Amino acid sequence: MYKANQSKAFADCVEFYDDWGTGDNIRLDIYYRMCDELVAEINKNEVLLRLNNRRYNGGLDVDGEKMHPDLNKHILAFDIIYCCTVYDLFDGIPYTRRNAKEKQFYLSEKAKAENLRELYNQAQEEMNLLIDTRASLVSMLACGDELTHKKYGVGIVESVDEDYIVISFKEKEAKLGLAVSFSRGILKSDKVEINDLLETRRDILNRYDSIPRALEMAARALEPYEDYLENRCDNLIINNRCWERGSAGEKCSEKIFVSTERTEGHPLTFYCSQGKYFEPESELGLIWTPLHTHDGRSLYYWDNIMSAREGDIIIHGSDGYIRAISRVKDSYEDAINPFKDWEEDDCVDNGRKLECDYTVLNNPIAIDKYREDNIKYSRVKYAPFDKNGNGNSGYFFDIDPRHASIFVKGILEKNPEVADLEYLQWLINMDNEEVNNYGNV
Repeated sequence: MYKANQSKAFADCVEFYDDWGTGDNIRLDIYYRMCDELVAEINKNEVLLRLNNRRYNGGLDVDGEKMHPDLNKHILAFDIIYCCTVYDLFDGIPYTRRNAKEKQFYLSEKAKAENLRELYNQAQEEMNLLIDTRASLVSMLACGDELTHKKYGVGIVESVDEDYIVISFKEKEAKLGLAVSFSRGILKSDKVEINDLLETRRDILNRYDSIPRALEMAARALEPYEDYLENRCDNLIINNRCWERGSAGEKCSEKIFVSTERTEGHPLTFYCSQGKYFEPESELGLIWTPLHTHDGRSLYYWDNIMSAREGDIIIHGSDGYIRAISRVKDSYEDAINPFKDWEEDDCVDNGRKLECDYTVLNNPIAIDKYREDNIKYSRVKYAPFDKNGNGNSGYFFDIDPRHASIFVKGILEKNPEVADLEYLQWLINMDNEEVNNYGNV
């Protein structure tokens, strides 16, 4: 069951490019594959599933027993594809209708991107294994342990970390590279657990220098192609550090947190890129950030939550739209992850929360509409948008008040009711001369 024109229009909107054939004679294998991917997304959306169930449980004015049960959600998928075109549900969604040559190029670049991502993931797995191996080795060693050096004989461990080990020998004290000393047999231990570790991980330790370089090369190769991937990597590892996409590929994780300067009596403005967390966080009236990553690194766009104070203004973005604005109720406080029970992956427990008075927009506004402004006001380090006006990976960013003012005025066009929010008046009425007196410009 399909409508060729509606199917192709839907495919263009969701960037499902492939060789569909011509006219009404579309290739059904391509159509079925798109439908399968759509059904997979439908099954992740609890709100949509509950709404669909109302067809059958008496929630709508229809006799559910007379309807096809649609257990596989195939009819629902068709309804979505059909209604998007018939009822112009694409309105407000920026997308490009590509010709056959453009689609062919897109598919070619996407295939390259997927191959490069696989190589990057493999390199990342080896890097994780190297980090784990070095950490395990450190945990098995203690000050006072005896080790045997193939030249200096027996020595006593004085200190050890994941990079170096310091040993006192009869003739001298030596500072040695941890990984190379054990992987190449320069140092030996009588501990069974150390020898068992070396039995399985010696090759990883032996490549302690080449593995980070391979990861860096894989990250640099992948970065130009990430726009072709459905799920972009949150962070790319370059020079064995966490980097974030920005105007010049600036480092993100190693920036020391410095609280944003403010002019007393004036609020700061922030942009929060929430993604899948928008719904639960807006319902709870908060935003939450972890204290650190799983390997202990702090990230600037998480730590930046400490800059916010009572009365500051946050613009909330999610899935390509500005979906809410809020006013901060109070300074941050330490808090356990409120979403731990429903997150699929292992998550960090400890973090910080910021309580906010959300105003969820009845009519979200498309961020892409302001691409030129995004480019203009984001030519600084740690901006919420990159040099092309696309969102940077991250979470809680400072945003120039002039930029925030443009967004607020755009919000007003489709949501006139927010004009009654007193705390927005200074952004609504702001001119460029006035904004220069504010703290985060």
